[in-house]
Amino acid sequence: ECPQQENDFDCGIFLLLNLCILINGDQLSKDSYLQASIDTKEVRNTIAHLLWNASSNRPTVQTRQE
Repeated sequence: ECPQQENDFDCGIFLLLNLCILINGDQLSKDSYLQASIDTKEVRNTIAHLLWNASSNRPTVQTRQE
């Protein structure tokens, strides 16, 4: 049992949220989160931030040495 999406386009977000819950050692259930909770920009930005930080091929920014 896990949360079920109510549309045809949030499957990736659901997959990533389920993975985060399991990685944290929490129990996944159909009530772990609601569709409405992932429709917020904050949740999507948090997931993007986590993926960006975990990415091994993100661009590096070089700073000028004074």
